[in-house]
Amino acid sequence: MTQSRTSKTHPNCKNMIIKKCNLLALIILFSLIISCEKSDEKDNDYDNESVIDLPTDSPRGLAYDGNYLWYSDDSLDCLYKISEKGDILKTISLSNSDITGFEFYNNHIWCINDTTVFYDTTISHYPFSCIYELSMEGDKLDSVLIASVNPQKPEFLGLTVFNSNLYGTTNQGYSSHIYKIDLNSKEKLFLQYQYPSGLTVHNDTIYVIDKSQANMDRIVPLDNDYNLIEIKAIEINFQATDLAYFNNHIWVCVSQEKKLKKIK
Repeated sequence: MTQSRTSKTHPNCKNMIIKKCNLLALIILFSLIISCEKSDEKDNDYDNESVIDLPTDSPRGLAYDGNYLWYSDDSLDCLYKISEKGDILKTISLSNSDITGFEFYNNHIWCINDTTVFYDTTISHYPFSCIYELSMEGDKLDSVLIASVNPQKPEFLGLTVFNSNLYGTTNQGYSSHIYKIDLNSKEKLFLQYQYPSGLTVHNDTIYVIDKSQANMDRIVPLDNDYNLIEIKAIEINFQATDLAYFNNHIWVCVSQEKKLKKIK
């Protein structure tokens, strides 16, 4: 009669198997992370594009979060993160807001609610537009009320942040202006200026879309006293609503064509 034997795995062998499994799991995880990063890089390689078709009907604002372009649609009350092909990668929905200009700052979003604020009872029932500070998920954290020049139709368009100040524009004919708001004190300074639209900042310089010319828009930098630097104006032969400056390129939102265009 043959006696059966039960094989036993030596404790050192078990430890070696566990270590190999853990190492394999780490390799797989690392590979997945690298793969995701490469995928993200493919999604935001805007340098190879000159025009991006947008998938919604009323694009208005444009901003760059440090990695991706985002645009606002004031008919859908949404912000959209997009790939270089115009695919929507993320949506932030803001009900009853009519979002136009917006900007990313300190991992928050500042955006203009371009409508009389009747819906937000925590703020006001008077004819004001409002600037909201939002989390990256769209939660409202703070607000700044801006009196409208024309109570019947407040039209606040561009917004950017520079040196702890908000800069925004209204476009209402000869009563149009750029305004400056201290983020800490909320003190407001109104600067008279005709027909401005979108705003952005690049290398400590504010750029504005100037609509004062009869047959064209212009992208113009401002000096330290907020005057146009005319000799550096860039003429564009279409109507732009907002702009973003990154990787040494200016991108503009062309609402009528539902496109983003790179200015070369």
